[in-house]
Order: sequence, then structure tokens, then C-alpha cells
Amino acid sequence: MKESSSHSVILRQALLEHCRLAGWTPRHIGEVDSDPGLEEALLEIIATREAEASRLSLELIDICERLGWQSPWLLDNRARGFVHLGRDPEALAIWNQLSGHTDPAVASTAESTISDLQARPAAAVLANRIRQLRERNEPERWKPLLLEALLNSHVPMAQELATLIEDLASEQPTPPGCTWDSELLKQELTLQLFEEQLPRWEARLR
Repeated sequence: MKESSSHSVILRQALLEHCRLAGWTPRHIGEVDSDPGLEEALLEIIATREAEASRLSLELIDICERLGWQSPWLLDNRARGFVHLGRDPEALAIWNQLSGHTDPAVASTAESTISDLQARPAAAVLANRIRQLRERNEPERWKPLLLEALLNSHVPMAQELATLIEDLASEQPTPPGCTWDSELLKQELTLQLFEEQLPRWEARLR
């Protein structure tokens, strides 16, 4: 759909109202440096999903499409929302469709994500291995594995591994002056593990 000022404003108003009803404070829609339209909608869709509000993210996509907005990136984000909800077959169906898209960036993203998704069984095994090592109190073995998983958490992962990372991140204290945020806690956990592993890596290089 071609963006026009009136259509963009209608979209913004509809998304803002839905966020209000859902109790979600928008992070992008309606910001002073943001223009109404699909770009800010996509940013909000991504933000809600990354904050573990995947159902809300999908609802925002529904609103965009109901108002006539079409984009392969809406479909891509719908697939990512499905993955977060454990609906892998539906996600794969979308990405298989997008892998033949005429836009090389869309097709490449779809093909890459399909490969990542198909590799998720290995991530499930990794999650189980980390849990076992934690239960046996072997931090020198499970922490490097967890750090590797965190550094690759930008790709879809097995639900078991995603849940494990969420659980461990939630144990992190919220930094002073900050509100609770799952992504911030993941970053804090990653930084902590990196700082713990750095001396070991340096020792190996000596």
C-alpha cells in the first residue's frame, strides 16, 4: 500500500489505541522524531515481541493488514511472532513463501532464518546440557556455553533455550535507575559472563 498522510495518521491512531487498551506504553509510535506510517509500526511490532509481548506484536500486525497495509516485513515479523509462541510450522510456511520474494533482502532474510530455525533442535540439546551442568554446580563448564548462546540470541532458538535464558536473566538485579526490562537484563547477564570468561581467554593466549 502506498503511504499517504491520512492513511498513516489513521494507522498511528489505531495502533496507539490498541496499545492503550493492552496496557502497553509505545516506545516508537507517536514519538516526536517519528513519522506516522509503516516504519514506526514495524519498530513497535519488533519492540513488543522483544519484550516478550508476542501476542500484542501479532495484534499490531493484524491492525496494519486490516487497514490495508502490506509489506513482506510485516509477514517476516508475523513469522517471528509465531516462533516466539511455539508455532514453528506456521512461521516456516511464511518464510518459505518469502524465500522466493523478488526483493533480495527479503529472500535472503527468509532463507537465513529458515536455516536458523531448522538448527533449533541442537539449541534444545544445548539448553538441557546447561541445565544439567548448573544442577551439578559446574559453572566453569555451563557459563561458556550460556555465553555462546547469548551472543547468538538474535536468531530464533529452541523454546527450551529461550526460557532458560529468560530465567537466568530474571535473576539479575535491575541496574539502579532503570525499570525492569527483559532485554536489559539479558545484556547485563551477557556482560557479566563475558567479564568472567575474559581472564580465562587471556590466560590461554599467554
